[in-house]
Amino acid sequence: MQPEAENLVQSFPIGSGRYHLCGNLPTSLPHVRRYHGIDTILDQPVAIYVLTEAVRNQVEVLESAQRAALATDPRLVRVRDVELEPAFIVTDPVEGVSFDRLIEDGLEVEQARSIIGEVASALDNASRRGLHHLCLSTEDIRVTVDGKVRVFGLSYESALRHVKIDRDEHGLLAYDITDAKALLDLLYYGLTKRWPGKAHRDSQCPLNRRSPGFPGHD
Repeated sequence: MQPEAENLVQSFPIGSGRYHLCGNLPTSLPHVRRYHGIDTILDQPVAIYVLTEAVRNQVEVLESAQRAALATDPRLVRVRDVELEPAFIVTDPVEGVSFDRLIEDGLEVEQARSIIGEVASALDNASRRGLHHLCLSTEDIRVTVDGKVRVFGLSYESALRHVKIDRDEHGLLAYDITDAKALLDLLYYGLTKRWPGKAHRDSQCPLNRRSPGFPGHD
């Protein structure tokens, strides 16, 4: 039986024992507990996302994460491993400042273009391997202290949020179209500080998961 994520404690070996939990970290992913962890074999820091029993599609989420591990673009936060008992995903640590925070701090237009361009290029590389994001948000895009762009949540975040894409009109291209539309909206937001279709007085980005209405918002 899967242990409750809330009962896991610091420095606690999890699953097979290769990974140890070393402290709680915040996350907006639904029904997930995020931890700073250690890969005890490689002696490297990792991020560990424990799926609580409220995640009814755990197998689907883990399979999506396994597929995401095939991505090789360094701008995509790497999935290192998954385990089933208890269900969790291991990734490289997610570092950097989120896109929405950068905008709040006065991101320049050229910087916004450059960041979204890097994200588009990374997702294009993923698409060539049959991988897509499908629910890209401002929080999924981060910039590290040395200026590198990182994209979090490829493939498995959409499974966590139960995102379903209608392929009736465009077939498999619907996945590319979904990511492309998200990129355009994010670019518009980055350039204008306003979300498409919203007045300046009501410009909060709906693709920030802290906003009500985002898929999986609690």
